[in-house]
Amino acid sequence: MALARVQRKKILDNIETVLETIESSDPNFQTDVMKVEQVVRHWGDVPQGERPWIGFMTGIEQYAYQPFNVLRVVLPITLMAYVAMSELEHRQDIMSIFVDDILVALNADQTRGSNATMTTIRRVDTDEGDHEGDGIIRIDFDVVYFRTTGASC
Repeated sequence: MALARVQRKKILDNIETVLETIESSDPNFQTDVMKVEQVVRHWGDVPQGERPWIGFMTGIEQYAYQPFNVLRVVLPITLMAYVAMSELEHRQDIMSIFVDDILVALNADQTRGSNATMTTIRRVDTDEGDHEGDGIIRIDFDVVYFRTTGASC
């Protein structure tokens, strides 16, 4: 079982690493991420100076048993991102660009460094239409990987 935890940790580390590459000096991105963490914090706990900020956490893994002691694992992940406060129109532009940058980063390597078989974005939600919004982005996605009942595949 320990090897499966290592594979899972490599997947999470890969997500953190690819999200940290979001910076405007790269021609693929328009945003400069200030901080990425493998934890989700309340938007009020992330100072304006640390934004744009990204945090993520795992959900409950789902197992599907396959022949020959193989498990198909679906690892749900919730990503929260916060942008600095600004006027509504400017905040909407920033959030729209930031969502695109996050999606580009996550889809650049859907195998999470060859540790998974696929990454699937399930939902994107923002408060960009709210005049009193706080600059909150939520992205839910799944990472699918295989392992055996005794060790990682």
